[in-house]
Amino acid sequence: KRWLALLQGVGRVVDMSDSEHSHTDHGLTDGGMVERMRQAAVSEILNGGWIQTCRWVEEIDSTNAAMGRAVQSPNPPSLPALLVADRQTSGRGRGDHRWYSPSGCLMCTLAVDGDMLPGDPRQLTQMALVVGVAVAETAERFVPPSIVSLKWPNDLYVKDRKCGGILIESVSGTRQRLQHFNLVGNASRPPASSTGARSNTTWMIGIGINASVDWENAPRGLEDTATSLSAHTPRPVEVADVLIELTARLARRLDAWSKSDSDWLPQWQQRCLLSGRTITARSFAGESISGKCEGIDNMGRLLIRTVRGVQPVQSAEILHWS
Repeated sequence: KRWLALLQGVGRVVDMSDSEHSHTDHGLTDGGMVERMRQAAVSEILNGGWIQTCRWVEEIDSTNAAMGRAVQSPNPPSLPALLVADRQTSGRGRGDHRWYSPSGCLMCTLAVDGDMLPGDPRQLTQMALVVGVAVAETAERFVPPSIVSLKWPNDLYVKDRKCGGILIESVSGTRQRLQHFNLVGNASRPPASSTGARSNTTWMIGIGINASVDWENAPRGLEDTATSLSAHTPRPVEVADVLIELTARLARRLDAWSKSDSDWLPQWQQRCLLSGRTITARSFAGESISGKCEGIDNMGRLLIRTVRGVQPVQSAEILHWS
Protein backbone atom coordinates (compact mmCIF):
# COMPACT_ATOMS: atom_id res chain seq x y z
CA LYS A 1 0.00 0.00 0.00
CA ARG A 2 2.98 2.32 0.44
CA TRP A 3 2.77 3.90 -3.00
CA LEU A 4 -0.82 3.05 -3.94
CA ALA A 5 -1.92 6.01 -1.81
CA LEU A 6 -0.07 8.33 -4.18
CA LEU A 7 -2.45 7.29 -6.96
CA GLN A 8 -5.59 8.23 -5.05
CA GLY A 9 -7.58 11.27 -6.07
CA VAL A 10 -7.01 10.75 -9.79
CA GLY A 11 -9.79 8.28 -10.50
CA ARG A 12 -11.05 4.95 -9.23
CA VAL A 13 -8.08 2.88 -8.15
CA VAL A 14 -8.12 -0.89 -7.71
CA ASP A 15 -4.96 -2.62 -6.53
CA MET A 16 -5.02 -5.74 -8.68
CA SER A 17 -2.06 -7.32 -6.89
CA ASP A 18 -3.56 -7.02 -3.40
CA SER A 19 -4.05 -10.56 -2.08
CA GLU A 20 -7.29 -9.75 -0.26
CA HIS A 21 -8.73 -8.15 -3.37
CA SER A 22 -7.62 -11.01 -5.59
CA HIS A 23 -9.53 -13.58 -3.53
CA THR A 24 -12.85 -11.80 -3.95
CA ASP A 25 -15.43 -13.90 -5.78
CA HIS A 26 -16.50 -11.85 -8.78
CA GLY A 27 -18.57 -14.57 -10.40
CA LEU A 28 -18.57 -15.23 -14.13
CA THR A 29 -19.70 -11.82 -15.38
CA ASP A 30 -17.73 -10.21 -18.18
CA GLY A 31 -16.30 -7.70 -15.71
CA GLY A 32 -15.35 -10.44 -13.31
CA MET A 33 -13.64 -12.48 -16.02
CA VAL A 34 -11.65 -9.48 -17.21
CA GLU A 35 -10.58 -8.69 -13.67
CA ARG A 36 -9.46 -12.26 -13.11
CA MET A 37 -7.36 -12.06 -16.28
CA ARG A 38 -5.72 -8.89 -14.98
CA GLN A 39 -5.01 -10.46 -11.60
CA ALA A 40 -3.51 -13.49 -13.32
CA ALA A 41 -1.34 -11.24 -15.48
CA VAL A 42 -0.04 -9.30 -12.47
CA SER A 43 0.74 -12.55 -10.65
CA GLU A 44 2.57 -13.98 -13.67
CA ILE A 45 4.62 -10.81 -14.09
CA LEU A 46 5.61 -10.67 -10.41
CA ASN A 47 6.41 -14.38 -10.37
CA GLY A 48 8.79 -13.79 -13.27
CA GLY A 49 11.14 -12.21 -10.74
CA TRP A 50 12.21 -9.12 -12.72
CA ILE A 51 9.36 -6.73 -11.90
CA GLN A 52 9.41 -6.01 -8.16
CA THR A 53 6.22 -3.94 -7.90
CA CYS A 54 3.16 -4.08 -10.13
CA ARG A 55 -0.13 -2.21 -9.88
CA TRP A 56 -3.09 -2.21 -12.27
CA VAL A 57 -5.62 0.60 -11.85
CA GLU A 58 -8.92 1.30 -13.58
CA GLU A 59 -8.42 5.00 -14.28
CA ILE A 60 -5.66 7.54 -13.73
CA ASP A 61 -4.48 10.88 -15.05
CA SER A 62 -1.29 9.57 -16.65
CA THR A 63 0.76 6.49 -15.85
CA ASN A 64 3.99 8.44 -16.32
CA ALA A 65 2.80 11.28 -14.08
CA ALA A 66 1.59 8.86 -11.41
CA MET A 67 4.81 6.89 -11.50
CA GLY A 68 6.72 10.14 -11.22
CA ARG A 69 4.84 10.96 -8.04
CA ALA A 70 5.47 7.49 -6.68
CA VAL A 71 9.24 7.37 -7.27
CA GLN A 72 9.65 10.85 -5.76
CA SER A 73 7.77 9.89 -2.59
CA PRO A 74 9.49 9.21 0.76
CA ASN A 75 8.67 5.52 0.30
CA PRO A 76 9.10 4.78 -3.41
CA PRO A 77 8.24 1.39 -4.93
CA SER A 78 10.89 -1.27 -5.36
CA LEU A 79 12.32 -1.15 -8.89
CA PRO A 80 11.69 -2.20 -11.56
CA ALA A 81 8.11 -1.08 -10.97
CA LEU A 82 5.18 -1.35 -13.37
CA LEU A 83 1.99 0.70 -13.36
CA VAL A 84 -0.87 -0.21 -15.71
CA ALA A 85 -4.16 1.64 -16.30
CA ASP A 86 -7.37 0.76 -18.11
CA ARG A 87 -7.96 4.42 -18.93
CA GLN A 88 -6.01 7.68 -18.76
CA THR A 89 -7.73 11.05 -18.44
CA SER A 90 -4.60 13.03 -19.38
CA GLY A 91 -2.54 10.64 -21.46
CA ARG A 92 0.56 12.27 -22.94
CA GLY A 93 2.62 11.65 -26.04
CA ARG A 94 5.79 13.18 -27.40
CA GLY A 95 6.05 16.96 -27.15
CA ASP A 96 2.63 18.48 -26.46
CA HIS A 97 0.74 15.66 -28.15
CA ARG A 98 -2.15 14.01 -26.31
CA TRP A 99 -2.62 10.24 -26.31
CA TYR A 100 -6.13 8.94 -26.87
CA SER A 101 -6.52 6.51 -23.97
CA PRO A 102 -9.72 4.44 -24.12
CA SER A 103 -10.41 0.97 -22.82
CA GLY A 104 -8.78 -1.70 -24.95
CA CYS A 105 -5.48 0.16 -25.07
CA LEU A 106 -2.55 -1.10 -23.00
CA MET A 107 -1.25 1.93 -21.09
CA CYS A 108 1.67 1.35 -18.75
CA THR A 109 4.82 2.85 -17.31
CA LEU A 110 7.88 0.89 -16.35
CA ALA A 111 10.24 2.57 -13.87
CA VAL A 112 13.84 1.38 -13.83
CA ASP A 113 16.86 2.51 -11.86
CA GLY A 114 19.77 4.07 -13.72
CA ASP A 115 22.03 1.27 -12.47
CA MET A 116 20.05 -1.15 -14.64
CA LEU A 117 21.07 0.70 -17.81
CA PRO A 118 24.37 1.00 -19.74
CA GLY A 119 27.23 2.67 -17.89
CA ASP A 120 28.08 4.98 -20.80
CA PRO A 121 25.63 7.93 -20.62
CA ARG A 122 25.99 8.47 -24.37
CA GLN A 123 24.09 5.21 -24.88
CA LEU A 124 20.99 6.66 -23.24
CA THR A 125 20.11 8.16 -26.62
CA GLN A 126 19.37 4.60 -27.71
CA MET A 127 16.87 3.82 -24.96
CA ALA A 128 13.54 4.24 -26.73
CA LEU A 129 14.92 2.53 -29.83
CA VAL A 130 15.71 -0.52 -27.70
CA VAL A 131 12.26 -0.27 -26.12
CA GLY A 132 10.77 0.12 -29.60
CA VAL A 133 12.24 -3.22 -30.68
CA ALA A 134 10.66 -4.87 -27.62
CA VAL A 135 7.32 -3.25 -28.45
CA ALA A 136 7.51 -4.41 -32.08
CA GLU A 137 8.44 -7.95 -31.01
CA THR A 138 5.43 -7.91 -28.70
CA ALA A 139 3.08 -6.89 -31.51
CA GLU A 140 4.52 -9.61 -33.73
CA ARG A 141 3.32 -12.25 -31.28
CA PHE A 142 -0.26 -11.29 -32.17
CA VAL A 143 -0.17 -10.10 -35.79
CA PRO A 144 1.92 -11.10 -38.84
CA PRO A 145 5.48 -9.69 -38.44
CA SER A 146 5.43 -8.50 -42.04
CA ILE A 147 2.91 -5.74 -41.20
CA VAL A 148 4.74 -4.44 -38.09
CA SER A 149 7.10 -1.46 -38.36
CA LEU A 150 8.69 1.28 -36.28
CA LYS A 151 8.47 4.96 -37.19
CA TRP A 152 11.27 7.13 -35.90
CA PRO A 153 11.48 8.32 -33.27
CA ASN A 154 9.00 6.43 -31.06
CA ASP A 155 5.92 5.00 -32.81
CA LEU A 156 4.68 1.48 -33.46
CA TYR A 157 2.91 1.00 -36.79
CA VAL A 158 0.84 -1.93 -37.99
CA LYS A 159 -0.02 -2.03 -41.69
CA ASP A 160 1.04 1.62 -42.07
CA ARG A 161 -1.22 2.88 -39.27
CA LYS A 162 -0.17 3.96 -35.80
CA CYS A 163 -0.75 1.30 -33.18
CA GLY A 164 1.40 2.45 -30.28
CA GLY A 165 3.91 4.90 -28.89
CA ILE A 166 6.67 5.42 -26.34
CA LEU A 167 7.34 8.30 -23.95
CA ILE A 168 10.47 8.27 -21.80
CA GLU A 169 11.02 10.63 -18.88
CA SER A 170 13.35 10.71 -15.91
CA VAL A 171 13.53 11.87 -12.33
CA SER A 172 16.89 13.37 -11.47
CA GLY A 173 19.00 12.77 -8.39
CA THR A 174 17.22 15.59 -6.57
CA ARG A 175 14.01 13.51 -6.69
CA GLN A 176 12.22 16.80 -7.22
CA ARG A 177 11.90 17.33 -10.94
CA LEU A 178 10.44 15.26 -13.76
CA GLN A 179 12.55 15.67 -16.89
CA HIS A 180 11.26 15.08 -20.38
CA PHE A 181 13.74 12.96 -22.33
CA ASN A 182 12.02 11.62 -25.37
CA LEU A 183 13.89 8.93 -27.28
CA VAL A 184 17.07 10.65 -28.47
CA GLY A 185 16.32 13.70 -26.37
CA ASN A 186 15.32 17.26 -27.08
CA ALA A 187 18.92 18.33 -26.68
CA SER A 188 22.30 17.25 -28.02
CA ARG A 189 23.26 15.29 -24.90
CA PRO A 190 21.60 13.29 -22.11
CA PRO A 191 20.34 15.03 -18.96
CA ALA A 192 23.16 16.12 -16.70
CA SER A 193 21.92 13.87 -13.92
CA SER A 194 22.58 10.80 -16.06
CA THR A 195 26.29 11.56 -16.29
CA GLY A 196 26.80 11.28 -12.55
CA ALA A 197 25.67 8.57 -10.18
CA ARG A 198 23.27 6.54 -12.28
CA SER A 199 21.54 5.21 -9.20
CA ASN A 200 20.23 8.72 -8.56
CA THR A 201 18.20 8.70 -11.75
CA THR A 202 14.97 6.80 -12.25
CA TRP A 203 13.80 6.33 -15.82
CA MET A 204 10.11 6.03 -16.61
CA ILE A 205 9.27 4.23 -19.83
CA GLY A 206 5.71 4.98 -20.85
CA ILE A 207 4.18 2.67 -23.47
CA GLY A 208 0.80 2.64 -25.16
CA ILE A 209 -0.31 -0.19 -27.46
CA ASN A 210 -3.76 -0.39 -29.03
CA ALA A 211 -4.91 -3.95 -28.36
CA SER A 212 -8.67 -3.92 -28.98
CA VAL A 213 -9.83 -0.32 -29.33
CA ASP A 214 -13.35 0.74 -30.36
CA TRP A 215 -12.86 3.83 -32.53
CA GLU A 216 -16.54 4.87 -32.52
CA ASN A 217 -15.99 7.58 -29.91
CA ALA A 218 -12.46 8.51 -30.95
CA PRO A 219 -11.53 12.07 -31.99
CA ARG A 220 -12.49 12.83 -35.57
CA GLY A 221 -10.05 11.46 -38.13
CA LEU A 222 -8.21 9.20 -35.73
CA GLU A 223 -9.89 6.07 -37.04
CA ASP A 224 -8.36 6.87 -40.46
CA THR A 225 -4.77 6.97 -39.17
CA ALA A 226 -4.72 4.58 -36.22
CA THR A 227 -5.30 0.87 -35.77
CA SER A 228 -5.26 -1.82 -33.11
CA LEU A 229 -3.84 -5.33 -32.99
CA SER A 230 -7.33 -6.87 -33.02
CA ALA A 231 -8.04 -5.30 -36.42
CA HIS A 232 -5.54 -7.75 -37.88
CA THR A 233 -6.42 -10.92 -35.97
CA PRO A 234 -9.37 -13.33 -36.15
CA ARG A 235 -10.03 -12.92 -32.41
CA PRO A 236 -9.82 -9.92 -30.05
CA VAL A 237 -6.43 -9.38 -28.45
CA GLU A 238 -6.55 -9.10 -24.66
CA VAL A 239 -4.65 -6.26 -22.99
CA ALA A 240 -3.47 -8.64 -20.25
CA ASP A 241 -1.86 -10.95 -22.82
CA VAL A 242 -0.08 -8.03 -24.48
CA LEU A 243 1.19 -6.84 -21.09
CA ILE A 244 2.67 -10.24 -20.19
CA GLU A 245 4.44 -10.50 -23.53
CA LEU A 246 5.66 -6.89 -23.39
CA THR A 247 7.12 -7.26 -19.91
CA ALA A 248 9.08 -10.35 -20.90
CA ARG A 249 10.40 -8.66 -24.05
CA LEU A 250 11.42 -5.52 -22.16
CA ALA A 251 13.28 -7.56 -19.54
CA ARG A 252 15.32 -9.35 -22.19
CA ARG A 253 16.03 -6.31 -24.36
CA LEU A 254 16.96 -3.95 -21.51
CA ASP A 255 19.17 -6.56 -19.87
CA ALA A 256 21.05 -7.22 -23.10
CA TRP A 257 21.39 -3.50 -23.80
CA SER A 258 22.78 -2.86 -20.31
CA LYS A 259 25.58 -5.29 -21.22
CA SER A 260 26.33 -3.29 -24.40
CA ASP A 261 24.62 -5.76 -26.72
CA SER A 262 23.92 -3.99 -30.02
CA ASP A 263 21.49 -6.48 -31.57
CA TRP A 264 18.74 -3.88 -31.18
CA LEU A 265 20.21 -1.86 -34.07
CA PRO A 266 19.71 -4.33 -36.97
CA GLN A 267 16.39 -5.34 -35.42
CA TRP A 268 15.26 -1.72 -35.50
CA GLN A 269 16.66 -1.13 -38.98
CA GLN A 270 14.75 -4.04 -40.52
CA ARG A 271 11.49 -2.63 -39.12
CA CYS A 272 12.14 1.02 -40.04
CA LEU A 273 8.99 2.41 -41.66
CA LEU A 274 10.80 5.38 -43.21
CA SER A 275 13.80 3.68 -44.83
CA GLY A 276 13.96 4.41 -48.54
CA ARG A 277 11.17 6.98 -48.34
CA THR A 278 11.33 10.68 -49.04
CA ILE A 279 10.67 12.49 -45.78
CA THR A 280 10.49 15.95 -44.28
CA ALA A 281 11.56 16.42 -40.66
CA ARG A 282 11.39 19.52 -38.47
CA SER A 283 13.74 20.00 -35.55
CA PHE A 284 12.61 21.43 -32.24
CA ALA A 285 14.47 24.60 -33.24
CA GLY A 286 12.06 24.93 -36.17
CA GLU A 287 14.49 23.93 -38.94
CA SER A 288 13.20 21.63 -41.70
CA ILE A 289 15.18 19.05 -43.63
CA SER A 290 13.99 16.93 -46.56
CA GLY A 291 15.53 13.97 -48.33
CA LYS A 292 15.65 10.19 -48.55
CA CYS A 293 15.70 8.30 -45.27
CA GLU A 294 18.61 5.86 -44.89
CA GLY A 295 17.61 4.43 -41.53
CA ILE A 296 19.36 5.25 -38.25
CA ASP A 297 22.91 5.22 -36.92
CA ASN A 298 24.18 3.46 -33.80
CA MET A 299 23.30 6.46 -31.61
CA GLY A 300 19.69 6.43 -32.75
CA ARG A 301 19.92 9.45 -35.03
CA LEU A 302 17.81 9.49 -38.18
CA LEU A 303 19.87 9.56 -41.38
CA ILE A 304 18.55 11.72 -44.21
CA ARG A 305 20.34 11.94 -47.56
CA THR A 306 20.12 15.46 -49.01
CA VAL A 307 21.99 17.31 -51.77
CA ARG A 308 24.66 18.04 -49.13
CA GLY A 309 25.11 14.38 -48.25
CA VAL A 310 23.79 12.25 -45.39
CA GLN A 311 22.59 14.39 -42.48
CA PRO A 312 22.18 12.81 -39.02
CA VAL A 313 19.12 14.16 -37.20
CA GLN A 314 19.27 14.05 -33.41
CA SER A 315 15.71 15.02 -32.49
CA ALA A 316 12.86 16.06 -34.74
CA GLU A 317 9.26 15.54 -35.73
CA ILE A 318 8.47 13.77 -39.00
CA LEU A 319 6.07 15.98 -40.94
CA HIS A 320 5.66 14.01 -44.19
CA TRP A 321 6.83 10.82 -45.84
CA SER A 322 6.07 9.17 -49.16
